[in-house]
Amino acid sequence: MTEHEFFDRLAELAVRVGVNLQPEQELVVAGDVEHAPLVRALMEAGWRAGAADVQALYREPYDQLFLGRYATDYRLERSSFAGLAMVDHLASGQMAYIATDVGGESDLYADVSPERLARITRVEYWRRRSELGTRGVAWTGIPFPTEAWASRVFGEPDLERLRDAIAHATRLDEPDPVGSWKEHVAELNARADWLTARAYDGLRFRGPGTDLFVGLLPRARWGSAEMETSWGQRYVANIPTEEIATTPDCWRTSGEVTITVPFAEVGAYVADASFQFEEGHVVHASAAQGQEWLTQMLATDEGASLLGEVALVPAGNRLSELGLTYFHLLLDENVASHIAFGQSYADTVPGSDGLTPTEQQAAGMSNSSVHYDFMIGGPEVDVFGVTEDGREEPLMVGGSWHSPS
Repeated sequence: MTEHEFFDRLAELAVRVGVNLQPEQELVVAGDVEHAPLVRALMEAGWRAGAADVQALYREPYDQLFLGRYATDYRLERSSFAGLAMVDHLASGQMAYIATDVGGESDLYADVSPERLARITRVEYWRRRSELGTRGVAWTGIPFPTEAWASRVFGEPDLERLRDAIAHATRLDEPDPVGSWKEHVAELNARADWLTARAYDGLRFRGPGTDLFVGLLPRARWGSAEMETSWGQRYVANIPTEEIATTPDCWRTSGEVTITVPFAEVGAYVADASFQFEEGHVVHASAAQGQEWLTQMLATDEGASLLGEVALVPAGNRLSELGLTYFHLLLDENVASHIAFGQSYADTVPGSDGLTPTEQQAAGMSNSSVHYDFMIGGPEVDVFGVTEDGREEPLMVGGSWHSPS
């Protein structure tokens, strides 16, 4: 498909399925300045869908570069006043929010140390995360392809090939992408409901370099990327998505695990990493690449070395079948089953919203300023549901779903 068709179809999907925009609802669109073609397509799709108002806020990537390069320690973690105003506006009513992002580690930040990049957390980011976490906004995130990103994935700036890969991952190559997505989300929800009903005590992952037990919280539910706002509006937080996930008991992880897909984030690349757990905490971590960043990340705070999420993803899906490392966390995490270090998601544990962070952690929910996903699944990894009496029922064999009898 042409670039114009790609942007129009992706924008329609983000508006109709991602945020599930309602008549007379306000829509806010945020994207980097180079994302303007997609931002404009999103604005038009919003107006066509009956929005009461549509506004756009452009981000400037060089702001982060200059902060990292020149800012004093006092200023390093500041946010833009425009970004803070946007979060305040989102919090003022029942609104919808779409953000565009890009994968690949940009050469733009090559001369900034990983330590300084890691500190540019931006107050805006944490305030936005807090608002989204309280289900105060219907939101979604979608990818924007760039030549720099294509070069990271393919070794050459083949933008058309990257567009085609994203189109396949997001089902834009279907005759009716919106209808196809609604069916896909319904299937994910049905699988999540089935796992919730099984009420497993934990999960066991077995494969090369992996024999890991992840304890589950008794009250935790399984869910997909489809969520619900505090006023009852359903939305799909990430496009694309192939996962169902839950909150583990952060104190009951034990064993060893080896990642199956490299981890890539701005300022970080971790490959061939393995972890050993005892009583929830990582007691040993090693990586062929990215050891310094990994060590620093795990030491961020107490919750950084605990698990805040476990997710199951079939090895055969629209992202994995292309055989790519996307260098984009929201895409790579949907290539394979994964675990996430750091912050837990309270919305998967009924009744936990009113608990303080200390109370949540005491109840088995990790509390941290970080949340990073590491992929541990694939065709060579089997997954078992562990019952309270210790029996193991196969859930995934060879990376494919297996329903216990």
